[in-house]
Amino acid sequence: MQSLVVTYRQPRAPVAAMHYDVVGCAPYAVLEEGDRVATGLSAGEAVTTIAARCRARLLDHMFLGGWVAARAGIAWIGGRRALVLGDEARAVTTRLRATGHAVEGDELVFFRGGEAVCLPQPSSPRVELRPVDDVVLVGVPKSAAGSAPVNTAEIVQALLGATVTALGPPGKLLAACVALVGHANGRRL
Repeated sequence: MQSLVVTYRQPRAPVAAMHYDVVGCAPYAVLEEGDRVATGLSAGEAVTTIAARCRARLLDHMFLGGWVAARAGIAWIGGRRALVLGDEARAVTTRLRATGHAVEGDELVFFRGGEAVCLPQPSSPRVELRPVDDVVLVGVPKSAAGSAPVNTAEIVQALLGATVTALGPPGKLLAACVALVGHANGRRL
């Protein structure tokens, strides 16, 4: 159960709480707000069930609040907050974490109104709700020079391609992407 504990300071005050109980002596049952959601579970399966339920509740809350989700990460590089996008984004954030950079998260980023926040991991040292300064595009096509500048249109296109939620009209999604990364400096690795 300790693996579910997140120790970072949240950027906003929680608006609700969910209560989970694990009952029994192998096999276990998981209760959410007193309602049985799963039975006959091993200890590991009980933890996985609670983690999945927490994630589903968070996603519902964010989507209903008008947030867009993208497969991406956020890391601090040289004192600047960078959105990391692309097929190899998780590998890059793992390397950044290993070399001492703060990584807020590397699975999902939620954004609206020009600000972004990550789906954090228990190991996240800090999580913030604020704009990004830079965008790092990783994966195909790779830059022959190791790192090359990327223009705003390419950044917006990459973010659009990484989104996993629809906000309604395509123009609204495009506007949300531009609000987040339209001002950012971009590099391709």
